[in-house]
Amino acid sequence: MVAMKALFVPFAPSLAHVSRCLAVAEAWRDRGHIAIFAIGAERSALARTAGFDTRPVPEVAGAVFRTDRGLRWFSPTYFSDNLAAEQAILAEVDPDIVVFDFRFTTSLSARLAGRPAVSILHGNALRFALHPRETAQLLIGDRGAAHGIAALRVLILRQLFPIVFQLIMRVAARRWAPLLKAYGCPPVNSPFELLLGDEMLVADLPDLLPPKLPPHTHIVGPLMWSGWEQPASWLDEFDNRPLVYVTTGSTVKAEAVLVKIIDALRDGSYNVVVSTGSLSLPSGLELPSHIRAFPTVPGAVVMSRCVAVVHLGGHATLMQALAAGVPSLILPVNPDQILVARQAQALDIGYSPWRMGSLPIDPRWQRALTPTEIREALDKVIRDQKYARACRTLKSKLSAFRGATLAAEILEGIARATPGNRTRQ
Repeated sequence: MVAMKALFVPFAPSLAHVSRCLAVAEAWRDRGHIAIFAIGAERSALARTAGFDTRPVPEVAGAVFRTDRGLRWFSPTYFSDNLAAEQAILAEVDPDIVVFDFRFTTSLSARLAGRPAVSILHGNALRFALHPRETAQLLIGDRGAAHGIAALRVLILRQLFPIVFQLIMRVAARRWAPLLKAYGCPPVNSPFELLLGDEMLVADLPDLLPPKLPPHTHIVGPLMWSGWEQPASWLDEFDNRPLVYVTTGSTVKAEAVLVKIIDALRDGSYNVVVSTGSLSLPSGLELPSHIRAFPTVPGAVVMSRCVAVVHLGGHATLMQALAAGVPSLILPVNPDQILVARQAQALDIGYSPWRMGSLPIDPRWQRALTPTEIREALDKVIRDQKYARACRTLKSKLSAFRGATLAAEILEGIARATPGNRTRQ
């Protein structure tokens, strides 16, 4: 069998982007091929522990990324430094194919090296890249049952916010216009356009995709990596109360929200497992015996035993919850998470108290959210059986996808069909 070499380049501050690449890389390796990771130092040990060779690339620190709501970290210097690093790695590794997830420079690096660039993304990343105006309107929502001033506010925001959103994206994209021009590339209207590869692996369910997908798009279904799953015997120490899983992911600074969630669940109606991830709970915060907090937990194991998941709206977390057939309570912070919350509500696979008509770049609604409101919203998700039924339906759809295995097969076909590519024994 002819072995081929793939270079995987994930955006390291977010575990979701790294784990998707790891899932595909393992399937690629299982097919007899070679996978190498170009990855920031913060997550390089994760790739090495999974058995992959790594090369270092510059990366924004996770703490900076989680507190920067305006992509200020994505500067011309960051762009040029990563472009140079990726070009050097490509020259050394000489891969047959390049696979990236949420890396703004990798498509250009691969093009300059004459290698096919394949991006891994989900449906909402495609929405931001291809349909910015419609996406901005989705972020605002519709009037629903609102009347009077509230309805007028939604109407005005639906007209104005798309214009403002597109303007913000164009201003941001101008930062790199000189660099793109220097390499003979056309300008872009949004940073998200840089996330599109020659081919795209869409790690999502059809129910969550935009209506029009571009050519060279391959729907492979959710890509979930199980490398950090392990037995959790401590779950047996809980009594027979329903179990709730709480996680805030790795992309935002959300200590205050996490404390509110814990306060909402102090009364003891539920057993609670909290994954703090990159966050730190206040040193003086006391947890009752029915609430246990860990830096990381085996998410799939915990979700298989819980009745609901409380999270911020990370796409990977929603996919993991659906794989377990468990509904979500979503407390979004950033625009991508708001889209996830809206989609979950539309499909009855989750509920969010996010107020329609709130600006998606203004987190004040979450600061005003009380522990009582969080608790009432969670009770709603658990008691109304429509959420559990909808989750079971999508779980069956999700199980029909081949995910990473299909993705690896598609990568093989792309690499072999690329003119001038070499194959290795």
